[in-house]
Amino acid sequence: MFDGPASEVTAGQSQAVVALLDAITAPAERQTAMGWRITAKVAHRALLSASRFDTDPRRATAAARQAEAMVRPCTTMLLG
Repeated sequence: MFDGPASEVTAGQSQAVVALLDAITAPAERQTAMGWRITAKVAHRALLSASRFDTDPRRATAAARQAEAMVRPCTTMLLG
């Protein structure tokens, strides 16, 4: 992974969320749910990129905060 143990933890959490979503999504809704997952993944990746590479520190910080806010409900769901 990209930055070692932290990335491995993130990958594990991501896999757990996907497994949970797969378990609770009705077969007829799987295609729609996959579309939502792809959209969310693209948006999250854009925020992470902005948080690392934006030349404006305020925008970079805001992007990092928003990226964390996007992930928090998922990790909370896993950790309860």
